[in-house]
Amino acid sequence: MLVISRYDGEGFWIGEDLFVVVIMDGWGARLAVSAVNREVHQPDEQTAVIDGHIEIRILQCRAGRVRIGIDAPESMRVVREELLNGVDEADNQPFGGAT
Repeated sequence: MLVISRYDGEGFWIGEDLFVVVIMDGWGARLAVSAVNREVHQPDEQTAVIDGHIEIRILQCRAGRVRIGIDAPESMRVVREELLNGVDEADNQPFGGAT
């Protein structure tokens, strides 16, 4: 299981066509899943199962941050949204410093 942390509104990609965003609601959180041509089953707001073999779960909510567990085949790439956009959060500049 891969575990990542996200703040409200931050998301991540699984493969090329599955995008997940965390939505904070008071002290809780829920998952919003955007999946093209995939079967999505959400037994509750904190768990999503995609195509019967990818599972995403909210593990913990604390201090405005959410820990998410992702079970997916090793062949599927999981990428935080900001890495695809090429922005380093530390200085809000494109990777490699100011251009």
